[in-house]
Amino acid sequence: MTTVLLYAEGPAPAELVCIGEFLDAQTDLTTRHSGTRPYKVGVIAIRADDLVALDVAGFPDRTFWVSVDGLYMRIQTAGASLATGGGMIAVDQSEPAVHLRDMHSIDSDEILRVIEPSPPRPVAEWLPVETARVIREWHALQDMAIAVDAALSERGLEFPA
Repeated sequence: MTTVLLYAEGPAPAELVCIGEFLDAQTDLTTRHSGTRPYKVGVIAIRADDLVALDVAGFPDRTFWVSVDGLYMRIQTAGASLATGGGMIAVDQSEPAVHLRDMHSIDSDEILRVIEPSPPRPVAEWLPVETARVIREWHALQDMAIAVDAALSERGLEFPA
């Protein structure tokens, strides 16, 4: 069991207000990657009364974060869990940001994800830089794949499909 702190956006940009804690929460977090940057995503099981407190605090009309071991993650969804008899909140440190189909001459349904800083900062401070990073890393990965394919072809080899 873990104590998870609950934060809401404050009146000033990047101001977070700790509005409570979820005692005895059960976390199920996974590390994923957006390019070279790792981020956490997962679910947190909370007590039913904690779910009610989140609703009373204004979710989903306000933005909330949880802090688990000092790592801030934005609450994406919250709801009752029949399996646990309590609540479940879905958290994610990333956001979908760049649909590759919107980039010039790229025919792909892939969506690149940006990673929100921890602790959170005003979006204008980090979103443009983070968006540029994911696009740059995506292009570098494509260039590397082309170079590997060319090197294999020179040797009469093919990368298995």
